[in-house]
Amino acid sequence: MICCVERHQKAACKIILQQGLIAITATAITYFAYDAIAARGLLFGFAVAIANTVMIVWRMWRSEQAQHLDARKYLSMFYRSSIERLVIVAALLAAGLGPIGLAPLAVMVGFALGQLTLIVSQIMRGIKSN
Repeated sequence: MICCVERHQKAACKIILQQGLIAITATAITYFAYDAIAARGLLFGFAVAIANTVMIVWRMWRSEQAQHLDARKYLSMFYRSSIERLVIVAALLAAGLGPIGLAPLAVMVGFALGQLTLIVSQIMRGIKSN
């Protein structure tokens, strides 16, 4: 993965790995505690959250490559990244809930847990650095 090449981007790769590990653990627990249908939905929700994180990391890497831009260009890149992520996440969730036909509650819980993992890992990283 390209984000792991840069030394200062290792934290982002750790977050993605943490999301993946929690996704596998939560999916296994759901599979054994409930059923395979809920586990598939949960895994799909986590996958959407991980895709969102990967897009954030990719955009961070791209912005670092485009050095010496003025504030207007950086703001434009920020807005574009936000809109891209919103569209991709909405499209993936709509696909999971619509044509793919996964369990809606499981998909949303998986996505929420994936996003929560991102937030908590960022908070813990901030606490460790202080």
